[in-house]
Amino acid sequence: MVQITGTTKLLGVMGNPVAHSLSPLMQNVALESLNLDYCYLPLEIKPELLSQAVAGLRALGLQGFNVTIPYKEQIIACLDKVDDEALLIGAVNTVVNHEGKLVGYNTDGRGFLRSLAEEWDLGLYGEQVVVLGAGGAARAIVSALASAGASKITIANRNVERGLLLKADLEQHYPCKIAVVDLSEGELDRELAASHLVVQTTPVGMYPHAGDATIIEPTRLRKDSYVYDIIFNPPETRLLQGAKEQGCRTANGLGMLLHQGALSFEYWTGIEAPVKLMRQALLER
Repeated sequence: MVQITGTTKLLGVMGNPVAHSLSPLMQNVALESLNLDYCYLPLEIKPELLSQAVAGLRALGLQGFNVTIPYKEQIIACLDKVDDEALLIGAVNTVVNHEGKLVGYNTDGRGFLRSLAEEWDLGLYGEQVVVLGAGGAARAIVSALASAGASKITIANRNVERGLLLKADLEQHYPCKIAVVDLSEGELDRELAASHLVVQTTPVGMYPHAGDATIIEPTRLRKDSYVYDIIFNPPETRLLQGAKEQGCRTANGLGMLLHQGALSFEYWTGIEAPVKLMRQALLER
């Protein structure tokens, strides 16, 4: 058990909601295993209080924190500096307090690629991919897919304008083609038919509002698709359930959570993360 004293350094995860987050479990197991005097806390922040909350965390001297839905893009305006990778992506998921200066990083894309490599022997070079959503997580994943050599990435989003903004931000930096469509049948169905990999990046289907919600009906997927949903709670969303019934290979976001968290851990502590222990804690939960 983590013992909190007057010297304990604080870390956390900022978002809304965060009650479902497994990051505190994973990170505290890692910190305890290495006898580091840190404690990692859930930090649920109301949207209208984001800037005040960040100022408060700075004042309290937190060593750093993760950023999750819905603040990965908004947090940038509250920071002193953002590294080049996160600036290119346009989203931050990791903040480090460097002697009072808050610096933003993004480990989501690298974490996603590590998870993908573990799940499937799936080459991305020259492949076509559909990404559902255009928020902060989508920004990191589209950037990672482009850097890995995907030939075409189609962003499908309810708000096409948001997708077009993401396309404009990224296409000047990568040679791959980036297309934007809405979620209706027609254009998206043509892109799904041409793509082996589909990545779901929105909170649709996430606890506590899971129910039967799904961003698209699974019957629209190719039967030989690889379908990756970054949601990990519940471990199998309705999209993944339906995709599996279609014959698709499926994976949830637990691997991405693990690897982005391990990279964040290393930013905060300067020590290699105990990935095996972190994975074991997540799987046991």
